[in-house]
Amino acid sequence: MSNQQSRTNDRNLAALFQNLDTPLPDDGFTELVVRRVGRRMWWRRAILVSVAVIGGAFAFLPLLYFSVGLSGVLMDLALHWNDPRWLNEYKEVLLAALVALAVPFSMRLLD
Repeated sequence: MSNQQSRTNDRNLAALFQNLDTPLPDDGFTELVVRRVGRRMWWRRAILVSVAVIGGAFAFLPLLYFSVGLSGVLMDLALHWNDPRWLNEYKEVLLAALVALAVPFSMRLLD
């Protein structure tokens, strides 16, 4: 939906509800729902942050080893870039690089 259409819809909804001076009686249902949704949002944020920290702790050493190994591969590639034998030696690295380049493009296609 475009921004212009969204603004038009917002104005139409505001005009529709403008004449309602008093809220509809609901025996506190609205307040209960707002409170529960707020509480659930807080729990979701807390769980997401804690899981991200735990995942980062588990991934730290493997990422460190990966970066050290990758720096060695890149150094070797920089020194021997004109030798065609490195294509056979680093098939997995080339595949990972191609996937890393293709993922952002494919994500744009999915949007």
